[in-house]
Amino acid sequence: MSNPFESARPAGLDSLVSITLLDASGASMAPASIDWRLVDEADEQLLDWAPAPFDVLTPPAAVSITVPASANLLALGQAYGMRTVELRVTTSIGAVTVLTSTYALEAASKLVAIVNSYGTHKQLMIAAQYAPQTEVMHLTGASEEDSVRALLGAFAAIEQLPLMVVSNKGQELGWLRDMDAATRAVKIESEMRQALMRAQITEASAALGMPGDEITQARLRGMVSMTVGESSQYFGNARPLELSVSRATTRTLGRYLRRSVRVGRA
Repeated sequence: MSNPFESARPAGLDSLVSITLLDASGASMAPASIDWRLVDEADEQLLDWAPAPFDVLTPPAAVSITVPASANLLALGQAYGMRTVELRVTTSIGAVTVLTSTYALEAASKLVAIVNSYGTHKQLMIAAQYAPQTEVMHLTGASEEDSVRALLGAFAAIEQLPLMVVSNKGQELGWLRDMDAATRAVKIESEMRQALMRAQITEASAALGMPGDEITQARLRGMVSMTVGESSQYFGNARPLELSVSRATTRTLGRYLRRSVRVGRA
């Protein structure tokens, strides 16, 4: 199966889908009736079964379905989606065959600030111009498509961290992961917003190819020292905190990162 995202269609527009009427053996089908429905990437039904008009068909025939724009909308912050047209073909002897065709959708603006990113694509790429190039060179050198995907992945990774929202004056305002977009827009002030954007571009660059940290990886495997020739390095007995982000990202977010979760009474 080819990757449908290589030819993704714009979200929010009509989509024409053509399905050739061939059975599992590759033989042409002579339908008595045809109906269709639409499901999304989670197999949730978006459009219920409805008749698909067709005239007398000359094998090998194809049926064209126009999926309305309203069924191709993506939720705010959803960069990509999938739609599958299911075509149910019934022959004159009552045999039923379901044929399918799947296509991908992509949003016009994939990075939505505060929703699935800490800034727009333009804001993040501008921020990258002020960061050390060793931390962002893989991002700034990537294509727009690759950079967007890396930034989406970076946002998802950072969202898994135990981050405390802290005001510019140092007041703790609550866990980032517990806040919806509307609350974040109010409570995340300029200093933390800049740190989050810096962390997102750093993490995206790391995902695109920043070399791994050999010492961190060695410590995660339980090593306490490393000797190369006459040079030795001692790491200490404590294994580092295992987080799903790069060390550069954790350094950027150090002020907001909490390594233990407080449990209290309501």
